[in-house]
Amino acid sequence: MGELKKKASGKTYVYYRCTGMRGRCEQGYVRQEVLDQAFEEVVKAVFEHVKNNPRKSLGVATFSQAQQQKIMDLITQARQRDPSREHFFNDPDGEKFFVKNLENVQGDERDVIFISIGYGKDLEGKLSMNFGPLNKVGGERRLNVLVSRARERIVVFSSLRGSDIDLSKTQAQGAVLLKHYLDFAER
Repeated sequence: MGELKKKASGKTYVYYRCTGMRGRCEQGYVRQEVLDQAFEEVVKAVFEHVKNNPRKSLGVATFSQAQQQKIMDLITQARQRDPSREHFFNDPDGEKFFVKNLENVQGDERDVIFISIGYGKDLEGKLSMNFGPLNKVGGERRLNVLVSRARERIVVFSSLRGSDIDLSKTQAQGAVLLKHYLDFAER
């Protein structure tokens, strides 16, 4: 996992390059157990945040409901194994921690936002240009909303680079914006 940091518009952007995400392809999609590796990195980072920055509010945003549910399940399991950090998740005075997907994160702002881009290449190194809600009409607006939810810091977890997205294979404006956002995050 690599880390790049930069500052822009008063915010810190961190890009984590999740490695080891190539897996067997089933019907053009990377298998779930391969994506689980990346989701586990997100969960690990959540608990590092809780330990090191408990006064900073945190939200996790995913690109689909299935990804949202998987990360929520992994966080629940981790919380059950180690209840010593429950104060962060149940603080009645602070902003509540959340895991939301691209379609329902609007209106929720936190000090730090983790963005989990749960898409990757198949075993042959091919990338399906299907980015869920981003491929729909208005997907670019959803991505714009998502990347504006952090007050101080955005952390992007992705196995993709902007250069992996081939715009000749998609007309979706959300995919175009994702490519440009990843290019920005990597610089």
